[in-house]
Amino acid sequence: MNQETGGQSANPEREIQELRDELQTLRRNQARFENLFDFMLEGFGLAEILFDEQGRPHDYRLLEVNPAFGQLTGINPEEAKARTARELLPNLEPFWIETFGEVVLTGEPTQFEGYVRELDRWFDVRAYRAGPRKFIHLFNDITRRKRAEQASHERETQLTEAQRLANLGSWEWEAATDTVTWSEEMYRIAGIDSSFPAPGYFTEHPRLYTPESLKQLDSAVKAALQTGLPYELDLELVRPNGDTRWVLARGEARRDDRGTIIGLRGTVLDFTERKRTEEALWRRERQLRLITDNLPVLIAYVDAEERYRFANRTYERWLNTSTARIVGSKMEDILGRAAYDAIKPYFDRALGGEMVRFNALIPYAGGSREVESVLVPETGPQGQVQGVFGLIQDLSEMEEYKRSMRYLRESEERYRRQATELETIYWNAPIGLIVFDCELHFQRINDRMAAINGVPAEAHIGKTPREVVPELAGVADKLAQRILSTGQPVLNFEIKGETPAHPGVERFWIEHWLPLKDEAGKVWGINVVVEEITDRKRNEEALRRANAELQQFAYVASHDLRAPLRAVSNLSSWLEEDLSSQLSGESRQQLQLLRERVALMDALITGLLAYARAGGQTRHIETVDCGQLVRDVIKTLDVPEGLHIRIAGKMPRLITDRTKLQQVFANLIGNAIKYHDRPAGHVWISTAETGEWQEFTIADDGPGIPPEYHERIFEVFQRGPGTETHEGTGIGLAVTKKLVEGVGGHLSVESAPHQGATFRFTWPKVMEAEIAQSALIGDAGIGGFAPPRQPVLRK
Repeated sequence: MNQETGGQSANPEREIQELRDELQTLRRNQARFENLFDFMLEGFGLAEILFDEQGRPHDYRLLEVNPAFGQLTGINPEEAKARTARELLPNLEPFWIETFGEVVLTGEPTQFEGYVRELDRWFDVRAYRAGPRKFIHLFNDITRRKRAEQASHERETQLTEAQRLANLGSWEWEAATDTVTWSEEMYRIAGIDSSFPAPGYFTEHPRLYTPESLKQLDSAVKAALQTGLPYELDLELVRPNGDTRWVLARGEARRDDRGTIIGLRGTVLDFTERKRTEEALWRRERQLRLITDNLPVLIAYVDAEERYRFANRTYERWLNTSTARIVGSKMEDILGRAAYDAIKPYFDRALGGEMVRFNALIPYAGGSREVESVLVPETGPQGQVQGVFGLIQDLSEMEEYKRSMRYLRESEERYRRQATELETIYWNAPIGLIVFDCELHFQRINDRMAAINGVPAEAHIGKTPREVVPELAGVADKLAQRILSTGQPVLNFEIKGETPAHPGVERFWIEHWLPLKDEAGKVWGINVVVEEITDRKRNEEALRRANAELQQFAYVASHDLRAPLRAVSNLSSWLEEDLSSQLSGESRQQLQLLRERVALMDALITGLLAYARAGGQTRHIETVDCGQLVRDVIKTLDVPEGLHIRIAGKMPRLITDRTKLQQVFANLIGNAIKYHDRPAGHVWISTAETGEWQEFTIADDGPGIPPEYHERIFEVFQRGPGTETHEGTGIGLAVTKKLVEGVGGHLSVESAPHQGATFRFTWPKVMEAEIAQSALIGDAGIGGFAPPRQPVLRK
């Protein structure tokens, strides 16, 4: 600028020229840009976002588009300018407006693939913010690629579906890296989640097959890798959940460009259902064969050429030959000429399509048979007869069969009646009955047992005692453990406790736990029999107290009664001494008679006391040599010189109460001596084993006992005939009987007048002291082995 000219240009022509040059440059650049813009392969659009009243993008207006825009969208570029997207495409998906609006609002560029349904085209789009409310988007038409991808996906889907329908999976294996690729169906067949990598052949394949199948597969794979030969195997595949599947595995070698084997590929066909169907058919065929082979009739199938294609085993018995020889042979060769000629006319009628029934006398090699026969033709698809099914039965055997069937039906009816009776008894039995499984779950329980527990029968099923009667669960668990470990029953086990039926009330039961075993002797369950003895226990306790009071009374009474008797006896003796000079002979006899009567009364009181105490509790148990015991007893008795006592055989050793057994021997041997009617005689003592008991016999050759006294002599104060001359109270045998029966034994007599007497009694080989027993397997206070009515015996 020239200051002298006030800021005006010194050379305006040059400045005008510069401006013209700049304008020309701008025009050339614009032309270049327009050429570039016009020849862009990508669609281009400059647009302005339009917002609704809430400030949300709801449309956009195109400000500038290039020719490619029209080529790619099919919309005229000139018509597109200044118009909104919804004016051009009324059904445009909201996704487009929302995505471009997000770019304008955030300034973050984006790239995506989108589909315009109205244009039925796919586009790859990049979008950028170009100023306030404006954005630029560049895009390419990718419809062809997307449709190719979709077609490829559809083909893959169809392949997957085809594999699924065919239960056919495919796989490839890269040997060098142990990389395995599976199809979707392969994952389903193996039962493995497809989101996990396919298991490697070397590392994880061994877990997919049973040992036998894995051995076959390994051998085939090694051969394929070495020789390139394909393989085909039936294998048993094991899924992770333990299920097994049968598969047909095919494999072949994969080679590189040089022909080197680099791995394998193949298919796996799941034919489990077919395998199971085949096995079911095989079992069905086997069952049918079993049925036909055991029917008392001839069953056969003969084809149109008169050859046997099937024959049951009854043919072997009738014709004395094997079914292997029969099948494939001609009728005449198997039946013989005579039988063949007899059957042939009927067979020809069946081949003509007629079902034939006939009775005939058929001559076989072993003789003639009167038979009833049915021949049924089998026709093919076109109605032609392909063969004949024949059923021939011997009428005489049929009668036997009918008799057998009648017997069988009668047996079944008896069984059903017995089953009904047993079921009725089970549900109405006055005792509780339970069936447990080996985990001590109730499997069955009758109404009586449910009433004892105070819980409905159906509420027990499937539960354990701990869930139903927790108070008794501990002893139940231990009893079950004992049975399951030993396989032996637990009998006479006494339990006490409370149940919901009588809360707060202690009750008592006797239980028998019995193992239930299968044919192999394995325990599969436990049967329990429960008898409630609460009332009996209370009565026994009351009886025990009464017996104790009675014994105490007997002791006191004997003491109080014997004291004055002794005083009377002593007083009579003193009177006789003091008045001896004044007493007459008759008075002396009367005083002596008085003393005898006092002695008799004392003996009666002593006997009553012994009877009251007989059969009391056994407190002390020891091993007793019965031979020595009998000899000791004999030493205490007054045995006349002419009476011989013989101990026959070897006497046993018992585990018993010495005092009780000694008293029994003393009473019986003493009676044999006391009541013998001759100066000379014999007494025999012998013994014999009877299971868990020992039987003893004391026999004599004395006067004998009439039969009408055999029962009476065992009653208190009763004596046999001819005993008046002997001292006695009539209590001894009653005491003996009470002692024997108190240990569970039996006492009897065999005798007749002038034929002697034989007394027999049984005694347990082993006794247990009758004291409170703590439970051998239960908790203290819960239960124990209850003493039965007779002593517990141990083998």
